[in-house]
Amino acid sequence: LKNHNSKGPELQSGESTEAVTAFQRSGVIITKVQFKGKTEELSFVFENDMWKYGADDKFPVDSNAVDVIADSLMKVDAYMKVDTEGADVESFGLADKAEKITATFSDGRVVEFKFGIVNSYNGYQYFTYTDTNDIYLVDKNLLSSFEIELEDVYQSEGCQLVVDGAKEEDVTSVLISAASGKQNAITDEKGCKALFTLMSYFNLSVWEDYYADEAEMKEKYGITKDGDRASINYTLTNYKENEKGEYEPYEVKKTYTVYFGNEFTSAEEAENGGEGSENWKTFYTVEGSNVVYSISRDKVKALFDNMNYKPDAETDNKKEEATIE
Repeated sequence: LKNHNSKGPELQSGESTEAVTAFQRSGVIITKVQFKGKTEELSFVFENDMWKYGADDKFPVDSNAVDVIADSLMKVDAYMKVDTEGADVESFGLADKAEKITATFSDGRVVEFKFGIVNSYNGYQYFTYTDTNDIYLVDKNLLSSFEIELEDVYQSEGCQLVVDGAKEEDVTSVLISAASGKQNAITDEKGCKALFTLMSYFNLSVWEDYYADEAEMKEKYGITKDGDRASINYTLTNYKENEKGEYEPYEVKKTYTVYFGNEFTSAEEAENGGEGSENWKTFYTVEGSNVVYSISRDKVKALFDNMNYKPDAETDNKKEEATIE
């Protein structure tokens, strides 16, 4: 539609441009919506008060994001109703080449919304829907709001450290464990602060696979519970109201564990040798998650460079500080 060169029928002199409601439903909700996204056909189903991706219900959908675009179909306001008398209806672009959005409502009614060409005279788009012969001009942004990628409605997991608002002074210990069985527990203040910075890098910002079960974690990504891993333990202070209506502090002990898997680089970089460390990444996940994330291999190396870290007092004055890169 964006590249359509046809102007479409122009308004005739004196033709009304009074705004009208083209479509409206109330007392029902949309339970399914299907449309062509930016690169693929997408469908979402509303079940148990949340939206699910039609092709894979394991995909974590941001229900609020789907709500916004689905709700735009509950009431469609139009710039005007088009006078089609004597007009070539096919010139509106609402025949075979029309863009379509299909909505299923909770009462079982299925409505197909059709979007034609954009009228170059006023910038509005021709629109109609199932069970009507009427044609309207609507805001072209209605259709463009559906031109999304699946990733646009991905519900990201919140990094526990960020969600909790954890700070370096809250950290009580960090345990670094290798698949070989070697471990190092860091408990001194200087080490804990340094390791907090390193653990904060694993903030779930880049995901590679939105769902992998235990077998896939191991076979496809090299992630196991007894493989390379690191846990940061921290204590938060919360408050609760006592019988006198006063708020008393109490401590909550928490742990954030990251599991590391295989290193990888892109196929293109691999063909070129993949020599630079900046080209390599490491798969990882966190406790309680089925999502696989990735991060620069250098960040993981910086963490495990502290496997031999000891507090200053235990190194016989041979200073060996925690490493941050």
